[in-house]
Amino acid sequence: MLIFICKRLVYTIPIMLGVAVVCFMLVHLAPGDPLVSVLPPDASENLKQQLMTLYGFDRPYWEQFFKWLGRTLQGDLGTSIRTNRPVVLEVTKAVHNTLMLAALATVIGFVLGTLFGFALPALVASAWGDPLGGLLLGGFLRLLVQYHATFAINSVAHTIGQRPYSTETSARDSVLTALLTLGEGYHNYHHRFPGDYRNGILAHHFDPTKWWIWALSKTGLAWDLRRAPEEAIRKARDKVRRAPESQGVRAEPGL
Repeated sequence: MLIFICKRLVYTIPIMLGVAVVCFMLVHLAPGDPLVSVLPPDASENLKQQLMTLYGFDRPYWEQFFKWLGRTLQGDLGTSIRTNRPVVLEVTKAVHNTLMLAALATVIGFVLGTLFGFALPALVASAWGDPLGGLLLGGFLRLLVQYHATFAINSVAHTIGQRPYSTETSARDSVLTALLTLGEGYHNYHHRFPGDYRNGILAHHFDPTKWWIWALSKTGLAWDLRRAPEEAIRKARDKVRRAPESQGVRAEPGL
């Protein structure tokens, strides 16, 4: 294990160097003059030349790169043109604010998740004298089933059912999977027409998310609902119908 970790650490050196080279070259290949942001509109050529010398823009690219790389490895990222403060301080300030926001969001999510996901089921079940049962069934077992149903979208939905819209993907349509994943079972259609807000396109297809979005559109809380053109859907089905029977594909939706 130690050898494996050491190898991975060694591999990161050329990778990071390559990323640094690409990023450096992209900055220089981008259109525009980097001095425009710091020069006044009426700047003279003499002032422009002085700034080019100050920032090292008059040196060859390879020399600029290694000078920048050396300073970066020493923790010197230069000075911000906008605030005239060290870039390290600017980045540290931004990272601090981001971490504070992430920590606050984590605490809020944990508190709300604990209250509604575990405390509430126990409180409801205490009405008939079984708070522990409510916690175990409505809390932990519910979470276990929910996670497995979510993971089933990328496993069961690619195993059970038929492929009526495309044989170029393993995703399949299945009523059983739709019930198991709360509407995500018409996965073949979703892969073939990912821009459609529906998974099950027929009215009786079990797709709660589709019904919910449709209801919101009627109240003005959702708009511009995207649907795949009927002609495109028909052509996709016809293409599958013409596929060789050896593929084991049927065009009719089903289990």
